[in-house]
Amino acid sequence: MTSLVRCVPVVLVAAAHLAAQPQPVRQPIQYTLRFPAAKNNYVDVEARVPAAVTCALEGPEQGQPMKAWATLGITKVDGSPLPGADGEREAFLMMPAGRFGPAFIVTPNFYTLKLYNNSDLYALYIGHLADRMAGAGAFAAAWGKMPAGFTRPHVQAMQQRLVKEGYDVGKADGLIGFKTRIAVGKIQEKRGDKPTCWPDAAMVRG
Repeated sequence: MTSLVRCVPVVLVAAAHLAAQPQPVRQPIQYTLRFPAAKNNYVDVEARVPAAVTCALEGPEQGQPMKAWATLGITKVDGSPLPGADGEREAFLMMPAGRFGPAFIVTPNFYTLKLYNNSDLYALYIGHLADRMAGAGAFAAAWGKMPAGFTRPHVQAMQQRLVKEGYDVGKADGLIGFKTRIAVGKIQEKRGDKPTCWPDAAMVRG
Protein backbone atom coordinates (compact mmCIF):
# COMPACT_ATOMS: atom_id res chain seq x y z
CA MET A 1 0.00 0.00 0.00
CA THR A 2 1.29 3.47 -0.91
CA SER A 3 2.00 5.80 2.00
CA LEU A 4 0.06 9.02 1.45
CA VAL A 5 2.41 10.79 3.85
CA ARG A 6 5.65 9.83 2.11
CA CYS A 7 4.56 9.57 -1.52
CA VAL A 8 5.52 12.89 -3.11
CA PRO A 9 3.47 12.47 -6.35
CA VAL A 10 0.32 11.69 -4.34
CA VAL A 11 0.84 14.72 -2.09
CA LEU A 12 1.37 17.00 -5.10
CA VAL A 13 -1.74 15.75 -6.88
CA ALA A 14 -3.79 16.11 -3.69
CA ALA A 15 -2.57 19.68 -3.20
CA ALA A 16 -3.35 20.54 -6.82
CA HIS A 17 -6.82 19.07 -6.41
CA LEU A 18 -7.39 21.30 -3.37
CA ALA A 19 -6.14 24.34 -5.28
CA ALA A 20 -8.59 23.62 -8.09
CA GLN A 21 -11.62 23.73 -5.80
CA PRO A 22 -13.86 26.82 -6.10
CA GLN A 23 -14.73 26.93 -2.39
CA PRO A 24 -12.59 27.03 0.78
CA VAL A 25 -11.18 23.57 1.46
CA ARG A 26 -9.91 22.41 4.82
CA GLN A 27 -6.87 20.18 4.83
CA PRO A 28 -6.77 17.39 7.44
CA ILE A 29 -4.25 18.98 9.78
CA GLN A 30 -4.12 22.74 10.26
CA TYR A 31 -4.03 24.61 6.98
CA THR A 32 -6.98 26.25 5.28
CA LEU A 33 -6.91 27.20 1.63
CA ARG A 34 -9.28 30.11 1.08
CA PHE A 35 -9.85 30.64 -2.62
CA PRO A 36 -12.78 32.88 -3.57
CA ALA A 37 -15.46 31.33 -5.75
CA ALA A 38 -14.92 33.74 -8.62
CA LYS A 39 -14.54 33.57 -12.37
CA ASN A 40 -10.84 34.41 -12.21
CA ASN A 41 -10.05 31.95 -9.42
CA TYR A 42 -6.50 30.84 -10.16
CA VAL A 43 -3.05 30.69 -8.60
CA ASP A 44 -0.83 31.88 -11.42
CA VAL A 45 -0.85 32.67 -15.11
CA GLU A 46 2.16 32.48 -17.40
CA ALA A 47 2.89 35.96 -18.67
CA ARG A 48 4.74 37.86 -21.34
CA VAL A 49 6.76 40.64 -19.73
CA PRO A 50 8.08 43.34 -22.11
CA ALA A 51 11.82 43.97 -22.05
CA ALA A 52 11.14 47.51 -20.82
CA VAL A 53 9.58 46.16 -17.61
CA THR A 54 12.28 45.42 -15.07
CA CYS A 55 12.39 41.98 -13.49
CA ALA A 56 13.21 43.74 -10.20
CA LEU A 57 9.47 44.42 -9.78
CA GLU A 58 8.80 40.86 -8.68
CA GLY A 59 7.94 39.54 -5.24
CA PRO A 60 5.18 39.64 -2.62
CA GLU A 61 6.17 43.10 -1.39
CA GLN A 62 5.55 44.75 -4.76
CA GLY A 63 1.97 43.81 -5.53
CA GLN A 64 -0.09 45.99 -7.86
CA PRO A 65 -3.67 45.94 -9.13
CA MET A 66 -4.05 43.67 -12.14
CA LYS A 67 -4.85 46.65 -14.33
CA ALA A 68 -1.51 48.25 -13.37
CA TRP A 69 0.39 45.20 -14.65
CA ALA A 70 -1.69 45.32 -17.82
CA THR A 71 -0.86 49.01 -18.26
CA LEU A 72 2.83 48.08 -18.24
CA GLY A 73 2.15 45.90 -21.26
CA ILE A 74 2.18 42.56 -19.47
CA THR A 75 -0.14 40.01 -21.06
CA LYS A 76 -0.73 36.30 -20.94
CA VAL A 77 2.07 34.43 -22.66
CA ASP A 78 -0.04 34.07 -25.82
CA GLY A 79 -0.50 37.84 -26.02
CA SER A 80 -4.09 37.90 -24.80
CA PRO A 81 -5.12 40.12 -21.85
CA LEU A 82 -4.45 39.03 -18.30
CA PRO A 83 -7.49 37.66 -16.44
CA GLY A 84 -9.29 40.65 -14.96
CA ALA A 85 -6.87 43.01 -16.73
CA ASP A 86 -9.11 45.98 -16.03
CA GLY A 87 -9.65 45.14 -12.37
CA GLU A 88 -8.30 46.10 -8.98
CA ARG A 89 -7.44 42.61 -7.77
CA GLU A 90 -3.93 42.60 -6.34
CA ALA A 91 -1.42 40.50 -8.22
CA PHE A 92 2.32 39.96 -8.19
CA LEU A 93 5.10 39.39 -10.69
CA MET A 94 7.17 36.25 -10.26
CA MET A 95 10.22 35.39 -12.33
CA PRO A 96 11.84 32.41 -10.59
CA ALA A 97 14.75 32.28 -13.06
CA GLY A 98 14.92 36.00 -13.74
CA ARG A 99 15.03 36.67 -17.48
CA PHE A 100 16.28 33.12 -18.08
CA GLY A 101 12.91 31.43 -17.69
CA PRO A 102 9.13 31.85 -17.74
CA ALA A 103 7.43 34.79 -16.04
CA PHE A 104 4.18 34.64 -14.11
CA ILE A 105 1.55 36.89 -12.64
CA VAL A 106 0.40 35.30 -9.40
CA THR A 107 -2.53 36.01 -7.10
CA PRO A 108 -2.74 35.92 -3.29
CA ASN A 109 -3.72 32.25 -3.72
CA PHE A 110 -0.08 31.63 -4.64
CA TYR A 111 1.07 32.87 -1.24
CA THR A 112 -1.66 30.86 0.49
CA LEU A 113 -0.07 27.73 -0.95
CA LYS A 114 3.28 28.88 0.41
CA LEU A 115 1.88 28.75 3.94
CA TYR A 116 2.26 24.99 3.62
CA ASN A 117 5.62 24.93 1.86
CA ASN A 118 7.51 28.21 1.60
CA SER A 119 8.90 27.50 -1.84
CA ASP A 120 8.11 29.54 -4.95
CA LEU A 121 8.51 26.53 -7.22
CA TYR A 122 6.31 24.35 -5.01
CA ALA A 123 3.45 26.85 -5.17
CA LEU A 124 4.05 27.45 -8.87
CA TYR A 125 3.94 23.77 -9.78
CA ILE A 126 0.92 23.06 -7.59
CA GLY A 127 -0.95 25.91 -9.26
CA HIS A 128 0.16 24.73 -12.67
CA LEU A 129 -0.84 21.15 -11.93
CA ALA A 130 -4.28 22.38 -10.86
CA ASP A 131 -4.54 24.22 -14.19
CA ARG A 132 -3.50 21.10 -16.08
CA MET A 133 -6.15 19.10 -14.25
CA ALA A 134 -8.66 21.69 -15.45
CA GLY A 135 -7.53 21.26 -19.06
CA ALA A 136 -4.79 23.90 -19.46
CA GLY A 137 -1.61 23.24 -21.42
CA ALA A 138 2.04 23.09 -20.43
CA PHE A 139 4.27 26.10 -19.84
CA ALA A 140 4.86 27.90 -23.12
CA ALA A 141 8.18 29.62 -22.43
CA ALA A 142 11.33 27.57 -22.06
CA TRP A 143 13.67 27.50 -19.08
CA GLY A 144 16.88 28.87 -20.57
CA LYS A 145 20.47 27.99 -19.91
CA MET A 146 21.40 29.52 -16.59
CA PRO A 147 24.72 31.27 -15.90
CA ALA A 148 27.20 28.79 -14.46
CA GLY A 149 30.60 28.84 -12.82
CA PHE A 150 29.59 29.20 -9.17
CA THR A 151 28.26 27.13 -6.28
CA ARG A 152 25.85 27.67 -3.43
CA PRO A 153 28.64 28.73 -1.04
CA HIS A 154 29.73 31.28 -3.64
CA VAL A 155 26.18 32.67 -3.75
CA GLN A 156 26.04 32.81 0.04
CA ALA A 157 29.29 34.80 0.12
CA MET A 158 27.86 37.19 -2.48
CA GLN A 159 24.70 37.61 -0.40
CA GLN A 160 26.72 38.42 2.70
CA ARG A 161 28.68 40.97 0.69
CA LEU A 162 25.49 42.57 -0.64
CA VAL A 163 24.02 42.81 2.85
CA LYS A 164 27.08 44.80 3.92
CA GLU A 165 26.45 47.09 0.95
CA GLY A 166 22.89 47.73 2.14
CA TYR A 167 20.90 45.37 -0.08
CA ASP A 168 18.09 43.19 1.23
CA VAL A 169 18.75 39.66 -0.05
CA GLY A 170 16.49 37.87 2.39
CA LYS A 171 18.24 35.03 4.16
CA ALA A 172 21.89 34.62 3.16
CA ASP A 173 21.57 30.90 2.55
CA GLY A 174 23.11 30.49 -0.90
CA LEU A 175 19.71 30.20 -2.58
CA ILE A 176 18.71 32.74 -5.21
CA GLY A 177 15.29 33.68 -3.86
CA PHE A 178 13.16 36.62 -4.94
CA LYS A 179 14.91 39.15 -2.68
CA THR A 180 18.31 38.15 -4.01
CA ARG A 181 16.98 38.34 -7.57
CA ILE A 182 15.61 41.82 -6.92
CA ALA A 183 18.93 42.97 -5.44
CA VAL A 184 20.84 41.55 -8.41
CA GLY A 185 18.47 43.29 -10.82
CA LYS A 186 18.92 46.63 -9.07
CA ILE A 187 22.70 46.28 -9.17
CA GLN A 188 22.60 45.45 -12.87
CA GLU A 189 20.43 48.51 -13.53
CA LYS A 190 22.77 50.69 -11.48
CA ARG A 191 25.68 49.49 -13.59
CA GLY A 192 23.81 50.29 -16.77
CA ASP A 193 23.41 46.64 -17.71
CA LYS A 194 20.23 45.04 -18.96
CA PRO A 195 18.75 43.50 -15.80
CA THR A 196 18.33 39.73 -15.79
CA CYS A 197 17.81 39.43 -12.01
CA TRP A 198 20.13 36.45 -12.02
CA PRO A 199 23.83 36.71 -11.17
CA ASP A 200 26.65 35.56 -13.39
CA ALA A 201 29.94 34.13 -12.18
CA ALA A 202 31.66 37.53 -12.23
CA MET A 203 29.05 39.05 -9.91
CA VAL A 204 28.92 36.05 -7.60
CA ARG A 205 32.67 35.81 -7.19
CA GLY A 206 32.95 39.56 -6.77
